[in-house]
Amino acid sequence: MIAGSARCGCAPFLRRLLSLLAVITVALGVSGCAESSRAVGVAGDTVAHDSIDDGDLMVGVVGSETTTALDSRVVDQLDDHDMRTAYSNASGTSTPHASRLSAVRDYADRDVSVVVIMGMDFGRDRSGWTSTLEYARSSGVPVVAVDASSMPTDGSLVAVDAVVRSTATSTLAQAVDDVANNRSAGGRMAVLVEE
Repeated sequence: MIAGSARCGCAPFLRRLLSLLAVITVALGVSGCAESSRAVGVAGDTVAHDSIDDGDLMVGVVGSETTTALDSRVVDQLDDHDMRTAYSNASGTSTPHASRLSAVRDYADRDVSVVVIMGMDFGRDRSGWTSTLEYARSSGVPVVAVDASSMPTDGSLVAVDAVVRSTATSTLAQAVDDVANNRSAGGRMAVLVEE
């Protein structure tokens, strides 16, 4: 008799609990779909992580196919802001483009805070870049492209399309910090890279 009365008292509670869980599941599913169009590192993305101090940031820099002075200036600026950097020099390889794609994947596997790609030409190898950028995204690693000659149309693959301008008010280091900490507005922005 006691067991029967306890069971009757629990049934309404269990129904309410199951209804609440169903509502939460639907809400999470809908919000997940809406957020999937955002790049990792853009404010409101679905990747959960704590704020990262500059000294704890690890930035993987993928150099241009032909190393430029800008590559060195970018690494120097990130270092000057106490960000740890790793630089992948593709220009010294027999297949610079393939080396760059491989470097992005390697940095994603190493779980760097941000990957910075110098002079990306998305139009040259759409399938190779798409696959590589999707890999970084699925690994939860945000991407910043610097002075890209062309960008993917899928805005979820690259957090920031940084264009170096001497008149910019924000530095590339600030943009990288914002992306690492999910504070970036995303999209195209002018950045300063000190000489």
